[in-house]
Parts: sequence; structure tokens; C-alpha cells
Amino acid sequence: MVLLVKIVGERLNVTQILIVRQIVMMLIVLPKVLNHFPGCLKTGRLDLQITRVVFALIAMLCGFYAVINMPLADAIAIGFAKSFFVTIFAIWILKEVVGIRRWMAVAIGFVGVLVMMRPGLDGYDPNSLLALVGAAAAGLVMVIIRKLSYTDKPITTLSYQAFLVAVCVALPA
Repeated sequence: MVLLVKIVGERLNVTQILIVRQIVMMLIVLPKVLNHFPGCLKTGRLDLQITRVVFALIAMLCGFYAVINMPLADAIAIGFAKSFFVTIFAIWILKEVVGIRRWMAVAIGFVGVLVMMRPGLDGYDPNSLLALVGAAAAGLVMVIIRKLSYTDKPITTLSYQAFLVAVCVALPA
């Protein structure tokens, strides 16, 4: 998908790419959603569903923009920072306990991301900051999905993602 985003990004705006992605996603999930409609929209945490969609939008818009406007290898490498953000957000939101080894892995990985971004050096690409914001937002989305799994069915989370993202990007696209 990332390679396709890079290729079509030469001709299409990020929001246009995202609406095409959402249309394809909706076509794929539509039979399952229709099979469970309207119950698939019943949520115990509408606030978290909407928050998830907002951060998913941020993750995709920033991530896609970075992929289009910087070397693909750099954008993907910085995108791997998502794992570090998942750990940090899981501690904060899910109250997970993290040992010293995991903290060390997060710290070393984050140093690697900083090396890739080259802040303060001549080779610094401002788009790398967008890649990092996208990774952080994607990490938060992963933790929110875990939190939503306590109260909502997977089809509910999938339905909100598929349709709300499409609604949000339809006009700009």
C-alpha cells in the first residue's frame, strides 16, 4: 500500500488517495457491516470511537504525506516508531507495567529514529516530523482499539473507521 501511495502521490492529493482507500475498504467490509446493521453501530464508547477516527485520520494524512514527499525508506523507517508510541501510550492509557528491558528497547529505538530524522543537521527533512506525528497517531490508534475491545465488538470499531474517515475526507478530496 505504501508503495502505491508513493506512486499515485505524484498525481493525486493525499485526501484523494485516502478517499480511494476508504472506498475500497468500505466495499470490502460492506457485506459484513450490512449483515450486522444496525447493531454494528451500537457502541458503549462513542467518545473513543470518534477519538480513534480523528487519530486514524491524522496518522494516515501525515503518514501518506511523508511517504509521498520524502525517500520511501526513510518514511517507512520513521514509521516504525509507532511501536515505541504504542508502549508509551499503553502505559499511560491502559496502565500497563513496563520493565526496564522494554524501556531500554524503546529508548534505543527512539535514538535510531532521531538518527534517521537528523534534526539540526543539513540533511534534515521537515517531512520526517510529519512521519513521526503519523507514527505517534498510529500508535495511539492501536492503544485505543485495545481499550475499545473491552466494550465494543470488532465490527463496531471497523464500521466507525470505514465510514467516518470517508465522511471526513470526502469534501477535501
